[in-house]
Amino acid sequence: MLKPLLLNVLPGDAVSEAELIALILSFPQAEQSSHFGHTDFRARGKIFASHPEPERLVLKLSVEQQELLVETAGEAFAKLPNKWGGKGWTSAAIPALDDATARSALQMAWINVAPKSLARSQ
Repeated sequence: MLKPLLLNVLPGDAVSEAELIALILSFPQAEQSSHFGHTDFRARGKIFASHPEPERLVLKLSVEQQELLVETAGEAFAKLPNKWGGKGWTSAAIPALDDATARSALQMAWINVAPKSLARSQ
C-alpha cells in the first residue's frame, strides 16, 4: 500500500498548495518538471499531474475515475472542457481539496502512469 507523506492537516481541512506539492513529490520517483510553460509532475517521465495556474491541478485519471470523483466530489473536480477531458484529464480545485481527497485522487493519477512493478511494490 502506498504511504505518501503525512500532511499536517485535520480531516476536512483544505490542503495548501505547498502541502499538496510536498504530497505529490512524496510519491516514489515523482519529479517536478514543466510542460508548455506550466509546472507538471511525472513518474518515470510520464505526467500524472500538472499545476497550470494557482489553486488548480490537472490530474491524469481514467474516464471511470474521473466520473467517480466528479460525481462524489463535484465541488473539487471537473472534467476538462476539451478533448483531453474526454480521455480522463480532470481539473482539481485546490481550495476544495482536503487531505484524504487529495491523497486519493493523486494516488489514482500516480498509479495510472507509474510502472506496474513500482505501483505493485507500494
